[in-house]
Amino acid sequence: MTAASPRERAAVLRSLRAKTVPLLGLDHLRVGRDREARALERDLDRVVDGGSTARFVIGEPGSGTTFFLNLVRGLALDRRLVALRADLTADRSLVATAEGARSLYTELTRSTATPARHGGGALAAVVERFASTAVTVARERGRDPERVIRERAARLAELPGGHGFAEAVAAYWRGHHTGDELLAVDALRWLRGECPPARARAALGLRETLDDVPLADRLKLLARFATMAGYRGLLVCLDELDTLAAAGDRAAEHEAVRRIVEDSLGGASPHLAHLFAGTPSALTDPRYGLHTCEALRTALPSAGEDLFGPVVRLRALDGEEFTRLLEAVRDVHAGGGPSALPDEALREFARHCADQLGRPRAVLRAFLDLLSAAEAEPGDWAPLVRAVRVDAEQPAPRAVA
Repeated sequence: MTAASPRERAAVLRSLRAKTVPLLGLDHLRVGRDREARALERDLDRVVDGGSTARFVIGEPGSGTTFFLNLVRGLALDRRLVALRADLTADRSLVATAEGARSLYTELTRSTATPARHGGGALAAVVERFASTAVTVARERGRDPERVIRERAARLAELPGGHGFAEAVAAYWRGHHTGDELLAVDALRWLRGECPPARARAALGLRETLDDVPLADRLKLLARFATMAGYRGLLVCLDELDTLAAAGDRAAEHEAVRRIVEDSLGGASPHLAHLFAGTPSALTDPRYGLHTCEALRTALPSAGEDLFGPVVRLRALDGEEFTRLLEAVRDVHAGGGPSALPDEALREFARHCADQLGRPRAVLRAFLDLLSAAEAEPGDWAPLVRAVRVDAEQPAPRAVA
């Protein structure tokens, strides 16, 4: 594998020091996940070909489910898909009638990433790419650009919320074309689900918003729009699946998940992949797990290692794999140059922290401190390893690009 670029190196080191999972450079830390990654790569290839999929990445805390989600996100961007990502929280719901559904949809659209903009915030770029393609066609044919945009966007009208979506896209282009930046901002807010009904009527002439459209349908709409803009599909990553336990109407939340699963596995969501992540309790807890819904219990088996099924089980890295991960982090830290720590020091560090390996974020943060100390005091590394103390885990902030 080639060395990490300066941007990847900065993202990885900054994230690991903050005990978060980076959005860039994860392929340089891909250890012990080849089988699972290949299975998801096959899924993404099917999405590129017009298929759909829904996967549930399940693992105990510390097994790397968030890492794996971000790894797959990078694989999707490499295939020229658009990627969305959000954590489920008490304020972000899957159910359209809940206020949290707007919050979740807004978070997803704000996270929009494209191959050219891995860090998110790329929804406007997707709209502009769609519009610029239509404008090029209009100029070649001597036609009015806005009319061509509307004609091309009319394909969205057959989907729930599609008419308003098409109108908002046309308004966004019109705002930029005429210099009415406020109109463009309001149109983008509508597309992100942030425009109140009164403002939508006043600024865009739209009496509808996306609030009453089920989340599954909104994501189908975005998937079709992404492909019409020249991308190859849409990946939606939803982490912290366990949060559904605190939902006010768990039955409705589970029904929303059931619909996504059935639409995805049944081929009713072209060019769309869903990827959920959580602990085993998110599936099997008898009080709040997804298995309390009979249809989901049947569709999402709780045991086995069938990588062709919808549930992907992640186990924690073993000692040898964790040492290989330390080697990968050391190589990224060195930036292509020599490191102050030999392989023997890495093995000794792994033994020193053996009882802490279930807390990989804290251990990797301590390892980066060790690397910095070894650079500052080259020579005998053994006392530095013995002095390592792993800090208590803290709640992880957002991922870093």
